Amino acid sequence: MGAKRLKAVAVRGTRPVPVADKRRLAELRNAFLTFVKESGPPISKILPQYGTAGNVANNLTLGASGVRNWALAGREAFPEVEMITGDSVVKYQLRRYACEKCSIACGGIFDVPEGPYPVRLGHKPEYETLAGFGTLCLNANVESIVKANELCNLYGVDTISASTVVAFALECYEHGILTKEQADGLELTWGNHQAIVALTEKICRREGIGDVLADGVKVAAERIGRGAERFAIHIHGQEPGYHDAKLCPSRGTAYVADPTPGRHTAGGAATAEFGRATAPQPGIDLPKIERYQYTGKGGVQAAWSNHKQIVETSGLCLMPANWGYRLDQFIAAVSGWDFTVEELLLTGERIQTLRHAFNVREGLRPADFKLPDRLIGKPPLTSGPTAGVTIDIDTLVREYYEAMAWDATTGVPARDRLQKLGLSELVGNLA
Repeated sequence: MGAKRLKAVAVRGTRPVPVADKRRLAELRNAFLTFVKESGPPISKILPQYGTAGNVANNLTLGASGVRNWALAGREAFPEVEMITGDSVVKYQLRRYACEKCSIACGGIFDVPEGPYPVRLGHKPEYETLAGFGTLCLNANVESIVKANELCNLYGVDTISASTVVAFALECYEHGILTKEQADGLELTWGNHQAIVALTEKICRREGIGDVLADGVKVAAERIGRGAERFAIHIHGQEPGYHDAKLCPSRGTAYVADPTPGRHTAGGAATAEFGRATAPQPGIDLPKIERYQYTGKGGVQAAWSNHKQIVETSGLCLMPANWGYRLDQFIAAVSGWDFTVEELLLTGERIQTLRHAFNVREGLRPADFKLPDRLIGKPPLTSGPTAGVTIDIDTLVREYYEAMAWDATTGVPARDRLQKLGLSELVGNLA
């Protein structure tokens, strides 16, 4: 599609979506909405009021957010966090909006009518954006973050990658690897919101230094040289989301072992490590795991990851995916299939294995995907909520590969597992 300069395919249907058992679907939906309203997790109360912007301070306090390009962690490293979270963000909100039929309505339309960073009818920045252009860059100016978010939205640029490459540039500038002249006259100092917005626009437009940075930190470090790779935080070229593996180590497993690396939405067993849920839904029996337990997690990570594939392909929101509803029952009500939990997990595994097989076919191997030292804890931090933590990412990834029956060296899935998944046509094609 890209080579053909095809930007989009728009399809509009005219027929209603058929539902096999409307009464059962209504019962399931009403029961879930009642649960969310009366006894849902804390996040279900935060999202309607703030969206994910309500989680910035809490995530920083816990140690999830990257600070100063992942070199630091915690509130002491960024005490100004209240300026970019909760009420400090939604004061610019004109109205909320929701995805189709969603009662949470976590989205927001923003308006900053005046000042150096005007934005008219823009979108509320999400947690990842606020953490990226905020804590990662030591930037406490919320209007500049709203502006950077709007620029990225208008130009179709990912805010996680954009903010990571901005923080990378700031650290290169600090160490003299980038000069003011090379930065087109910008003073790329930590927290300099004027420079952060200006650099973001240059990246979006591929102008000057922005053209050097626009392909991400891995490519930018190769172009700049002189030791810049020390500050390039990525997994095989993909900048990770702002959920530190030192807080929940299975985030690191997902960052490295998911077919699309660095994705915070592929967190897997990290939710269980944090004690929020033992399994992704009722009907799935998994052992309880400890946060800094490094053996015995492979099967747990696989179950969470496989379940997530069904959530994604069902077109559902990841946010409430582990709030306690029976996804298998919803699918059965909509489709009319006798869809069991076992079939759900097997289907999820088939999807995940197909995604992985694409990488193997294209010559990618497990060794190509490495977690940055700063997310491992090499060396460990000396302060903050994750001080002293160094995670055993090798054990976590190896056991996940074993649970999925993927070879830990070549990445090739086992022949018998492919046959069990109904993917026999792949046997022999993944050398």
